[in-house]
Amino acid sequence: SSPRRSSTFPRATEQGPEPLTQSDILVAHGQGLADDMLKAAPDALRISKRTFDATLAIGNFDAALEIEERGQIQRIRAGAAARALG
Repeated sequence: SSPRRSSTFPRATEQGPEPLTQSDILVAHGQGLADDMLKAAPDALRISKRTFDATLAIGNFDAALEIEERGQIQRIRAGAAARALG
């Protein structure tokens, strides 16, 4: 396994910029997704993960979207209730 590289692309060499590989592109894309996920509320990520897991079990995209929407609505309501009590 190669050492983890910086997400700065392309890398410079004595001959000029090193061309990007598919691996470089995937790593950069994955890092971008991870950065976006870190901005989200942990409970929202947890709800989404449960939905993704349920989607695999259900095998029906429309039903999975319904579960996701229901979960997000419940989280919004719980947050609103907590703010009203606090």
